[in-house]
Amino acid sequence: MKGPILRIEENEDYIQKLVKLIPAEALSAYLVLINLAGDDANKILATFIIGLGIVIGVRLLGTMDPANHNLPNISLLVISLIGYPIWVYNIGGSASGIFRTRYDLYLGTALMILFTVFSPYLYSGGDTLAKVLGKRWFSKNP
Repeated sequence: MKGPILRIEENEDYIQKLVKLIPAEALSAYLVLINLAGDDANKILATFIIGLGIVIGVRLLGTMDPANHNLPNISLLVISLIGYPIWVYNIGGSASGIFRTRYDLYLGTALMILFTVFSPYLYSGGDTLAKVLGKRWFSKNP
């Protein structure tokens, strides 16, 4: 195996980065388990925690490269950990899930928009927001 399984290259575009930052493996597990949990508060909480564990495990193991002595990519992990509860919040809505008694459509939509728009720029595996703004605002060639 050459390099980590999960990586974002400098030359990848916005959509390629965004797709890798969404914790799809944890969300799919969450969707299956939340339907089995029913109204049991302990099972609902356990489902959310299992999803967090999947995010951590997949992002840590998927970004490590022991052959080249590279540590896990912590910024990818952190962004995915921020994204997971946002997605869970929006997927469950007021009908199911850990946030069902505290769901607000406006807040959920706003968080999803902010995550979707900014997370690819905040990730340091490519153009960060600072680099993009620097290129746009400080370049001599507009």
